[in-house]
Amino acid sequence: MKRLYLFLTLSALAGLSLFPLACAFPPSYPPNYGGPATSTPTPTATIPPVVISKNAAFLYSTGGSGGAAVSTPITISLGQAVVWDPSNSGALYIDNMASVCDLDGASAYPVTYAFTTAGNFLAHNGTYGNCSGGSASCPCSGPTGMAVTINVP
Repeated sequence: MKRLYLFLTLSALAGLSLFPLACAFPPSYPPNYGGPATSTPTPTATIPPVVISKNAAFLYSTGGSGGAAVSTPITISLGQAVVWDPSNSGALYIDNMASVCDLDGASAYPVTYAFTTAGNFLAHNGTYGNCSGGSASCPCSGPTGMAVTINVP
């Protein structure tokens, strides 16, 4: 009888010793599965790109291939992209209007370029745009034809 009492007492103690493994002290709600809690980032709005087409007069247009030519600089936000759609042809050059060529002769349209630096940029077409001095590449000064100034404040 003493053995049965001893066996039951030891079994009960062994069972109670496993209890802390099943319950967290102090309890945490909700349970943490696999590391510290992280916050979900707030989604940011995506700025749609500006789309530039070639119109019937071989000038850049933001109104589609049937739209009027761009006659004033285009102002975009920092980080915003500009897309030259498939209506374009010829080599596309983008420079900082001084000495740096940011995009040198891309010709597989559509071409997407994100402006990640503030400044004034000149985008011109090496086939349908002319630069003073006869250069078709960049940097370009005094552009005529397919050329547009892009301002990034």
